[in-house]
Amino acid sequence: MASSFRRISQIRQFLLILPWIGFAFQCLLSQSGENVISAFLAASGSFLVFFDAVRSQRFYCYPLSTIVVIGFGITLQLGPLLFTALEGHPIIYNLSVPVATFGHSVLSSLICLLAHAIYRRSKWLLYVRKRAQGIFHQLQVFRPLSTNEVLIMGLLGLFSLGFRQWLPAIAGASIVLTKFIQGFQFFSIIPIAFFLKYLWSQEPVTSSISFRKSLLILLVFMALIVLVGLGRNSRSAFVVPLACLFLGLGLEWIYGLIKLRLASVLAIGLAFVLILPIVTDLATAMILVRDQRRNISAAELLTYTLDSFQNKDALAEKRFIDRSTGADWDETYISNIFLARFANAKYPDNSLENAARLSSAARDEMASYQGLMLLSTLPTPLLSLVGVSASEKLEINSYSVGDKLYHLASGSPYALGGFRVGHFSGTGMAGYGFAYLGLLLVAMVLIFPLVDSHALTTVHGSVLSPQISVVAITQLFAWLTISNTGSVVLLLAFILRGFIQPVLLFALVHWLLFRIRVS
Repeated sequence: MASSFRRISQIRQFLLILPWIGFAFQCLLSQSGENVISAFLAASGSFLVFFDAVRSQRFYCYPLSTIVVIGFGITLQLGPLLFTALEGHPIIYNLSVPVATFGHSVLSSLICLLAHAIYRRSKWLLYVRKRAQGIFHQLQVFRPLSTNEVLIMGLLGLFSLGFRQWLPAIAGASIVLTKFIQGFQFFSIIPIAFFLKYLWSQEPVTSSISFRKSLLILLVFMALIVLVGLGRNSRSAFVVPLACLFLGLGLEWIYGLIKLRLASVLAIGLAFVLILPIVTDLATAMILVRDQRRNISAAELLTYTLDSFQNKDALAEKRFIDRSTGADWDETYISNIFLARFANAKYPDNSLENAARLSSAARDEMASYQGLMLLSTLPTPLLSLVGVSASEKLEINSYSVGDKLYHLASGSPYALGGFRVGHFSGTGMAGYGFAYLGLLLVAMVLIFPLVDSHALTTVHGSVLSPQISVVAITQLFAWLTISNTGSVVLLLAFILRGFIQPVLLFALVHWLLFRIRVS
């Protein structure tokens, strides 16, 4: 435990210096007033987050909520600060309102820190966490999984991932059935969680056979996930499992559950460097064939994607067009698809720019729409009780909050249905003005005890560390990047559905498999 505390202290020192190294590089790249101010805001905001959150006591007593807090510092500020510099661009690259963008990022991060402070000091919120853990114990959420259970759950997750694209005739027959099956998509990450057994099991994993078995399962399922992801034209299908894997390994290292030798780190780094260009080309190929995904089968889409992947001239031309073509809603910022997940400055920039163009009537409509978004997350039988018809829910789900914002700002009748990525800072300003920060505070105060309810403090041999549920491991990336959420009402929706649904689905399947095994 003492070595873990020293490790966290060293990480803290490094993270407190890193923002200012990024700020110095940004000043070298561009001395414009906008760039210097934006870089200073990003460096200051991330420094404040790390100064407050990266502490040994937080990682042990509030492990998962601390990851959420740190995510605000990384995705909204440190990521843009560093990753644009790595690509040779200033932090204001392709941003329309950079100072406002990073100003709101700092405000959001401060609200997040305030919410976490309220949570840590509230006996009622800590009681909510304890009660949720009690329910998880009753649902057997913390009970370790067997290898067979992992394989079955992983296969169910793969089936759920590809159901709509690979079996369109069945998926089109029942919307309710399709939604239910798609709810199991996170199961595809469970084989990755199996590799991180130190995190979710109190039983030490010392045998090389167990390691080889879990590694084999990991590699096989990652290959299958990539194939299914290509067939459904979804980059997140394979980016999210990899991100959860690296985040989980990082937590195991922080808690002293694994030792990382220099040779292993160098091997992982080399593999990452070699694989990243391939993954980037594959992602570009998926974009090239994206317009065809509704008109052809999943097998044909997979074939077309692989053909485009081999056409290097077409890939280069696509990247050149993305860099040189301007648009009213342009999401180009970080070219690397993996790093872009941790540096989302263009999304709040787009949202804030379009929010500033709205009339008073459009702002009212935006607020009303976001209210309907929140209600539409309720189960269909409850919708009539709150005055929302099934047709209204279908319409709301047929486009994104970014589409709605762009439609109201531009007046374009073709804006809806493009599923543009919005951000809660801009959509919040569009619907509620600065009052969105109050909604953000309420949402985060309620989210923190819920995510931490997935962590128990246990002893692994001689090492004291949190035991994290398998469900939480599958959600690590989503929680780290919760600051990417498109609307503050979607954060409230997380409380109503996003938190409860994975737990219930996992508990249901876990119970069924247990009953089958003992019968």
